[in-house]
Amino acid sequence: MQRIELVNSNGMKVLLVDYGARIASILVPCNGELLEMTVTPKDKALLEKDLFYLGATCGPVCNRISNASFSLNGIVYRLRKNDGKNCLHGGENNISLRHWEIYKQSDEQVIFKLTLAHLEDGFPGNRELYVRYHLSEDNALDIRFNVKSDMDSPINLTNHAYFNLGEKDIQHLMFKLNAKEMLERKSNGLPTGRLLNSENTGFDISYWTMVKDFINENHYEQIIAEEGMTL
Repeated sequence: MQRIELVNSNGMKVLLVDYGARIASILVPCNGELLEMTVTPKDKALLEKDLFYLGATCGPVCNRISNASFSLNGIVYRLRKNDGKNCLHGGENNISLRHWEIYKQSDEQVIFKLTLAHLEDGFPGNRELYVRYHLSEDNALDIRFNVKSDMDSPINLTNHAYFNLGEKDIQHLMFKLNAKEMLERKSNGLPTGRLLNSENTGFDISYWTMVKDFINENHYEQIIAEEGMTL
């Protein structure tokens, strides 16, 4: 597993690995020390056995595809089932479980590249996937995705980092979201397609709210059951 460290003049460090083109660590200077901002194992070699997509690039279609199949341009494509009857994050050999090429690299940025052949993962098109991580001087980590394909193909990439912002847990962190709606989901995690008013939670999330209160005092069954929400 290849490791790449990005650094800036403030002392912030971001550790990336080629396995899943993933974030392995984000260390931010705070009060004279570097604090880990992500949930990550101390032994980074364990990322190759990770079951939770920690910091990984997920796709080619993140989240679930119902019944592991879809129709595009009149053709039905069958995918591998790895979440009950559904396809999660692109199937059992998805891009988070592959070693990416280090395409370009400097002190402040790295670009990973992965080439996928037509139908090798069930999806159409010969595809080139690129993920660019750039660490700026104002301590911002920018992630950009780019995909080239010679056929129409569904693409929905995401980064799957878990953040703790330097705390032992998230319970006492404050958050606010510029969102008025949330996505309704079935119990199996599949979206219904309905957008619900976020006020159904009993909170106006456009104002600062403590995570602990949002979970413990919520009015919405989905959030109570899963301790979170999908926007």
